Amino acid sequence: MVYPVVDRLLAPRALICQREMERFQWLDPETIRRRQWTKLADLLRHAYDTTAYYRRVFDAAGLDPADFVLGRLTPETFARIPVLTKAGLRDEFPAGIVSTILGSRRPLVGHTSGTTQAPLTVYKDPDTCPFDQATHVWLNGWAGFHRGERFLYLTHYRRSSRLRDRIWHALTGRRYFPAEPILDRDGEAVADLLDRWRPDGLFGIPPVLELAAATLLASGRPLRYPPRAVIYHSSLLSPAGQALVREAFGGSALYSRYGTIEFGSWVAQTCPAQARAGLPPGENLHVNDFRYLVEVLGPRGGPAEPGEVGRLVITDLFNRVMPLLRYDIGDLASLGPPSPCACGRGLTTIRTLDGRVLDSVVLRSGRLVPTSFLYTPMREHLCLWWEYQFVQPDLDHLILSVVPRSPSAFGSEEARRLEGVLREVLVDPMEVTVRIVDTIPFEPSGKRPFLKILTRLRGE
Repeated sequence: MVYPVVDRLLAPRALICQREMERFQWLDPETIRRRQWTKLADLLRHAYDTTAYYRRVFDAAGLDPADFVLGRLTPETFARIPVLTKAGLRDEFPAGIVSTILGSRRPLVGHTSGTTQAPLTVYKDPDTCPFDQATHVWLNGWAGFHRGERFLYLTHYRRSSRLRDRIWHALTGRRYFPAEPILDRDGEAVADLLDRWRPDGLFGIPPVLELAAATLLASGRPLRYPPRAVIYHSSLLSPAGQALVREAFGGSALYSRYGTIEFGSWVAQTCPAQARAGLPPGENLHVNDFRYLVEVLGPRGGPAEPGEVGRLVITDLFNRVMPLLRYDIGDLASLGPPSPCACGRGLTTIRTLDGRVLDSVVLRSGRLVPTSFLYTPMREHLCLWWEYQFVQPDLDHLILSVVPRSPSAFGSEEARRLEGVLREVLVDPMEVTVRIVDTIPFEPSGKRPFLKILTRLRGE
């Protein structure tokens, strides 16, 4: 009863947006694209009129504002706009890229975590808040959750919410799982809390979900009330991690939710049919076409073919305070064919989401070794570790830190053998060190990347 009343009194626009999204997702791809281009044409004119950066860029590309009208705006015209990189955004912020409509208005300020060694500050239009609220509820619905159901957030922070937050979470069914049992690897305490709260769904980042799952399995105690679904975000979940989470949480459906600080909202989520069939959640994600226009660019900068992996480029159709047009988010992906999904939705499909461009070991020869190549030699050891992380400090060294479940499970002899196997995988000469540690800290953002590169190796 609480949510309908609150929606109508405090967030009527969010409720309207949610209903629009619900209808929008079932449109055919052609109609969806036509509506996107209607919004895009208006945004391009706005960017030209109110930002110095886009006025300069459009003029240099020979683009006239008269081209930015529905009927004249074509994919070829749009592709003439240069891709905006993180470095370009940093250089132009704020004077060049923040719209003059900002005036005395206070924008919403976001700061990226800097996991790509390129932290950014971004401005978001306050008028987009209802869309953000609606998107969260809309995507929860894909996983079968409705407003007010018990939703449990797993976090790495050792802190409690404020009283006001605890009251609100109690009223709306949202709760935050205390970090202590997970970080202390107390499986009995984790199981006790989950069985007492009986959450309908779990929401968290992969490192915390994996550690919680490993802790539960090590305790040997199955959950009496497993959640219906688990939604993860912020980073990729490895195949081994997916199996671990499914086993620990009673075979729950797994969903990957993709979003970035630069856009301030969720960009895509695993197709419900994909998740319910128990297929890999990192494949077949539907894009939030209501708000975003996505492209995948091939090595020559043109559109990649369906199924071809390339750089993911995103345009926010709603942020008028700081327009982001053709923004290279730094991730690799491939798109599905432009046809309705088997689930009936006409939304764009990201066939695969392959993670950061930097998610490769960089060798001195210039060759890149994708992190996926490192999983195979580690597979037999994963059940012996609580946590693990690769760090590449320079071109000649690769360090793997591991937290064994017990001193007898993985020691110095096993570490030396694994070092030799990893050197064979890399082929090129590189010093590989496996370190046994007590804990691996999270990044300030809460993430713990599989591979952490400490220097800008591609610039060396």
